[in-house]
Amino acid sequence: MKRRQNILIIILIILIFWNLPKRYVKKEMLVVADFDETITVRDTIDILAQLPYKLHKHERDWKYFQDTYMDNYMKVINDLTKQRKLPLLDNDENISWEIKYQDGLKNIELYSINLLQREKLFNDISLNDLKQFVINDPVCQNLIKPKFNEFLKKYLSNASRKFEILSINWSKEFIKYMIDPNDEFTFPISCNNLQMNSSDLKWDGNFDQKIMTGSDKRRYLLDIVSKDKDIWYIGDSQTDLLSLLLPQVNGIIMMNSKTQLDKLVTLLSGSASLNRKDYLEFLENDNIKSLLWYKKDETHGLYLVKDWNIIEKIVIPVSK
Repeated sequence: MKRRQNILIIILIILIFWNLPKRYVKKEMLVVADFDETITVRDTIDILAQLPYKLHKHERDWKYFQDTYMDNYMKVINDLTKQRKLPLLDNDENISWEIKYQDGLKNIELYSINLLQREKLFNDISLNDLKQFVINDPVCQNLIKPKFNEFLKKYLSNASRKFEILSINWSKEFIKYMIDPNDEFTFPISCNNLQMNSSDLKWDGNFDQKIMTGSDKRRYLLDIVSKDKDIWYIGDSQTDLLSLLLPQVNGIIMMNSKTQLDKLVTLLSGSASLNRKDYLEFLENDNIKSLLWYKKDETHGLYLVKDWNIIEKIVIPVSK
């Protein structure tokens, strides 16, 4: 009889633990952040693109590559946009169409990348060249947003917390030197990375072409999502939307300007914005730094924030 009671007690304990709300079960904490205009105050691709011209002579100036990209973009964007079904939060089918739209954008990126590779713009640039450029060149100074470094230091002070960068930028070394020039931290960086010769630690001018669009980012996140991870994704642009909306991920949209944020919110929810009153108050009131704008389920949501200081307050308490 006593043995039977003990077995029943054990079963009861297992059932109680099994049915605990997910928020009470300790999980590995992972923050995944976009780089350009999420961590930086501006897009940095055109800054990185200055480096080849400082080191070598090139027949074509950077404007040629920019103009070629935009010409190709304008030729196809109208047809691509017709595939898009908005707003994205209306139904799951719209998400599927957005994935197709983002995949279509990859052809535009590939055309541009293939041109850069043929012209060998980033060929024969060493890691030391890159590091000296980031550390010493005036164009690379004061590009990291206020409070980001404080966030990273505090967040990674707990060894159980993990951090990653997921970006369509062109160099993980460039990103690393920008964020952490003294190599204080270790964290993965995934991007459309410039390839390097292992023999001389110089770029060979080719890109790995792994992370080029928002749909690439989404697929990357899906590969690392699991029940034992508490994942937060932080981004600021259309290339981040698919990642921000993943059901298993807490999303944080960084506000850079009212125009930028309003455009994203409109893409997500149209004119009948969720929590419209709260959203407008967040937009106009400088004292309101964050808003839980959309709840996915009892443990996941989509936040709007104005700076990294408030991200620290949102993310770090739940990771303890």
